[in-house]
Amino acid sequence: MGTLVVQNDFTHGEMEPRLIGRSDIVLYKKAARQMRNVLVLPGGGAKRRFGTEFIADITDSSTQFKLNDFEFSEEVAYLLLFTSATLRIYLNGELKATLVTPYPDSVINSLKFAQTTNRLVITHPDFIPHFLSRGGDDVTWNLSPFDFTFVPFHDFIQGTYDNNTFTLSGTTKGNHELTVSGSGPFLFTDAYVGGAFFASGSDVTQPLGYARITNKVSSTVVDVEVVVEFEKSAYSGKDCDVLEKAWSDLEPDGSGNRGWPISCTFYQDRLYFGGSRSLPQTIFASQVDDFVDFDIGTGEDDQAIIATLGSNKINDIKHIVSDRSLQLFTFSSEWSAPQIEDSPLTPSNISIQRQTGKGATNVDPVILDNFTFYVKRGGKGVMAYDFNFDSQSYNSKNVSIISSNLIRQPLDSCVLRGSFLDDADYLFLINNDGTMANFQSLAEQDVSAWTLSETQGKFLRCQEVGDDIFFIVERTANNLPVRYIERLNFDFFMDSQKTQTFGSPTSSITGLEHLNGKIVKVRGDGFVQPDKMVINGEITIDEAATVVEVGLGFNPLIEVLPVIIQSQQGPTNYIPKRINRIWAQFHETLGVYVNGEQLIPNLQLNDVFDENTLQPSAEPQTGSFQLYNQGWYISPGGRASEREPKTITITQEDPLPMNILSVGYEVTI
Repeated sequence: MGTLVVQNDFTHGEMEPRLIGRSDIVLYKKAARQMRNVLVLPGGGAKRRFGTEFIADITDSSTQFKLNDFEFSEEVAYLLLFTSATLRIYLNGELKATLVTPYPDSVINSLKFAQTTNRLVITHPDFIPHFLSRGGDDVTWNLSPFDFTFVPFHDFIQGTYDNNTFTLSGTTKGNHELTVSGSGPFLFTDAYVGGAFFASGSDVTQPLGYARITNKVSSTVVDVEVVVEFEKSAYSGKDCDVLEKAWSDLEPDGSGNRGWPISCTFYQDRLYFGGSRSLPQTIFASQVDDFVDFDIGTGEDDQAIIATLGSNKINDIKHIVSDRSLQLFTFSSEWSAPQIEDSPLTPSNISIQRQTGKGATNVDPVILDNFTFYVKRGGKGVMAYDFNFDSQSYNSKNVSIISSNLIRQPLDSCVLRGSFLDDADYLFLINNDGTMANFQSLAEQDVSAWTLSETQGKFLRCQEVGDDIFFIVERTANNLPVRYIERLNFDFFMDSQKTQTFGSPTSSITGLEHLNGKIVKVRGDGFVQPDKMVINGEITIDEAATVVEVGLGFNPLIEVLPVIIQSQQGPTNYIPKRINRIWAQFHETLGVYVNGEQLIPNLQLNDVFDENTLQPSAEPQTGSFQLYNQGWYISPGGRASEREPKTITITQEDPLPMNILSVGYEVTI
């Protein structure tokens, strides 16, 4: 009898090929050589991945797509699809409304979103922020630009007016004129309307005078509203700050064009904007519970906040995330705005502190399992951003290092959260090659497992909407490229699947135009039938059925790592070994092959013979299976010195349930 080895779980997913020699690490016994089209279960097993349900054909001239959700209530959530100058709004897969937007193809991928109650904020540095809101029913929507009460202001040309003199027609609160004179080059432009004028007092006991600029009279005169009274009427430019609007399009006189906010979030009853084209390292927070007022006023606790990252590098604030604290992600580093004793952030206490220096891509960070996951700069790693209570700071931990081959410059991310149907939480990353990396994270059980999903075509985008996940997928129909919206469905065993229920057994199946020209898998009343070619949206199945499922097949694969055991001489990495027996423990499974040689039996006592063929049961089976005499693997050279043991592969060709709990083997050296 040889040595018995059992792999009880796959809690660390697929291992990167360059780590296969690391049999000394604990992860080796909890990982696999390949895990394709499967998901790791919270308990450590692996199951066939979900199928997808065909929802809509969105093939048109657009080349860029962006998905987002709109939560109207706990029960009602909409899918938003942004394409070139168009927004399509879906509810439960049904198109409800189509709106015109200002966003062309070239900016779609850079849109950012944040929602509170019935309003969704949309930002892009080239466009004024917009609100999207729903009216009285599913088909009534409004998309409109912000009507700001006040925008922030900033001194973009500090020092150029030092030789000027600024004179107020009045110093008390109210409306007055402000005139600039002197030899300096400074002149008022339209960009200053909505800006501000500040002047310091003669000593620290004197207040700082503050006036809002409300109108341009000429290049040397503007109307102002004095908010904080001034000590005197005339000031040297060295004692002043003259601020223009921090955000703007190109003004009528050709001035301004400072751009608009890059990213956004809601936090502590404020709307936060992260960065802009002209101020990429600055965050702006609205007044409390007034999301269109960014006036800093006199610095009271409920007034607007402006703060800038203290960095010697230009760091565009790509993402701003609300969690236990305000988190900011830039191209080169990660930041946080900590709170003192859980007190809210205010103009007087805000402090933005650098935490780690990994850098983030444009893929939106997501919160899962109490971590914020983001794609590391360069697109080859995924980081978990987590608060360390001992150091009172955030750490960034690479959670994809043992599966880095599955992270391929991701384009999009989303999270599937556990529900009454499935208690697992998953992170999905859409790779730029059309595959999808799947991550199961369960920190308290030491589950950190990556697998890879592949489809006939390319995954392009994904989005969480309530308990659903929607994908945009590129496929072919009649040899032409098409793009579909498809919905994740764990009850489906095929992709782009369409399920039809008939009043009586039917063999002629129509309505399959989205699969034209494709070889499809077929299930009739739960039984797998022969593959068919879809022609003109139709197929004829061999056995008439009442419930017919038709879709594109995909093949799950689990390949266990090479067998390593401990001998009296030490590890057996490079010693020839022979696998005598293999065991596979399975749960509610059908149609699975071990090493491609033998089907796991799926027979029940009530199965019957039909023309000397035992018909398999349609009921999934639970148990274990043993496969004998696996032998050696002989490399292509055929020399004995190149003998290697066979690895264990578990595959499935038919659209059926599959849950593999563990594998074991008996090995002889």
